[in-house]
Amino acid sequence: MGGCPGLLPQCQTAVIPRSLGRGKDSRYERPYAECMTSLPLETERHRVVLPRTIKAIREALTPEEREDFTEELENTQAYDVRQVLEKWWLRGVMNLAGAWDRIRDIEAGRARVIPIEDVVPELRGRV
Repeated sequence: MGGCPGLLPQCQTAVIPRSLGRGKDSRYERPYAECMTSLPLETERHRVVLPRTIKAIREALTPEEREDFTEELENTQAYDVRQVLEKWWLRGVMNLAGAWDRIRDIEAGRARVIPIEDVVPELRGRV
């Protein structure tokens, strides 16, 4: 066990044999090092966590949306409440993530975007 060379110093590596019942195939006989950490990934800071409770959803909405949310929720049949909560939960997540600003920037041509064909050339001419 030791630190990951060139990676996070707090990572620990272990040499694990790849022969996990796969026979004598040389691809699986070579040891490899795997790095694991309890630190959050880079993408974690962009993750929005919003509980699916009426209170949490309401707090994630703008004042105008809160009025609409309350009115719609109060006038919804019991069997449709789940759909209404899901709809407004998604809106709350979008609000917390700042997604509406990004959408406006994309629509106005102010956002930095990369065409999917540049990322995955195999899709060129398909999309």
